[in-house]
Parts: sequence; structure tokens; C-alpha cells
Amino acid sequence: MGSKHLSEVLPRIRSSLAVNRVPCCIFDLDSTLLNSRQRTFRILKKFTSVQGHRFSGLAERVAEIQEEELGYTILEPLEGHDVLTPLLRRDLKRYWGRRFFTSRWCEGDTPIEGGVSYVRACYEAGAHILYLTARETPQMEEGTCKSLEREGFPWPRGERVELQMKPRDGGKDENFKAVAIRAILARDLDVVASFENEPGNANLFLKAFPEALHFLLETVHSPNAEPPEAGLIGTTDFLT
Repeated sequence: MGSKHLSEVLPRIRSSLAVNRVPCCIFDLDSTLLNSRQRTFRILKKFTSVQGHRFSGLAERVAEIQEEELGYTILEPLEGHDVLTPLLRRDLKRYWGRRFFTSRWCEGDTPIEGGVSYVRACYEAGAHILYLTARETPQMEEGTCKSLEREGFPWPRGERVELQMKPRDGGKDENFKAVAIRAILARDLDVVASFENEPGNANLFLKAFPEALHFLLETVHSPNAEPPEAGLIGTTDFLT
């Protein structure tokens, strides 16, 4: 369920505007606003349709996978099942790696529950919306824009809306976010809230903007993620 603290962001936006500041809400995309687990599942189903005949029991296992079994990697819903042989593990990782980070596949992403309405509410209250994502440009930019536009998010090239993506070969995601935060600190923006699924990144926002509200989406995150700081606000969606 969503956090009751989500409703506190809109008054903060209005208070910032009242003193002639530029209120800003920062949103990550994958597993924060958009369901990247479903993208991985679409890739798994495609692999199964074209190569499943090579692996006994794969089609049957994929057909019974439930939403709650999906995780950060394509292998998670298969772990612990006899179908996951070393050969399948290798081939699936390769197949996923060639597709997950492309516009073709991210274009089909759908929102985390309540996400569209929530971001629109922040925008309509007067916030500057910054989509800050480690998705790489240019290979994911077109698909990202198409999915955001199709689902009704504030347009990422419109007034008071930015899309900042990681440049190709831009290094580790957390390093990209750290550099982006330093750039935000140098701008005339009053960060009132941030939204992340990676605890390490959320911790960076909390440290950089201690007066803001910082939300940690409890969806999926990378293996061996650092522990979340106590000041983060946990939520599974954007329902207020």
C-alpha cells in the first residue's frame, strides 16, 4: 500500500511556490514509476516461445509464474526448479542482456499503481518534474519517451518537465546519480521530494536534501543493495 506521507508532498510544493522557489520532485523510472519486472517477464516469455523447445519443462514453468515471483533478474522465478540448467541459465542471461536495455522493450513498460495520477498531481500543483534515470541514452530514449507519453505522464520534453538519462558507457548507476545530484544542488531548484527503488540512491538523496521527503519504492532492487537509512519513507505504490 502507498504511504500516508505521499499526500504531504503537494502542500510542500505549494509552500515552496509561495516563497518564490522552484519546487522539484525527482522520480526514478525502473521499478519506481514503471514496472521493469514485467519487461523482464515479457522477455522470458518471448525466449520461451522461440527457444523453449530446447529446454524440457520451461514452457510449463513459465505458464505458472505469478506476479509476486518476478524479481530483479530474469532467473529468479526459475531458481530452485529443475528446469534451470546451466545451459538455460547462460542462454537466458544472454538473451535478456541483448533486449532489456533497448527502446523496443522498454516502450511496453506500464506504470506502478497510482504513478501517473500522482506525478500529474505534483505537476499540476506547480512542481518541476525531473525524471532521473540510469537508463542509457540513446538506446533507450525513444522507448522511454513513448511509454511515458502513452501512459499519460507529464511529457518529458514539456514545460517544467525534464528527462535526464545516463550517457552510454556512463559508469555505474550510483555514480551517475551522485554526479546528477551535485548538478541539481548547483541549480535554482527546491527539491521537495524524491522517489527511488534503490536504497543506495535513495540514501544519496536523503543526504543531499535533508529537508525533503524521500520515498523508497519497495518493489525490487539490485542484489546486495546497501541498507536503507532510517529517514527514508517506504511505499509499494503511489496510492494516497
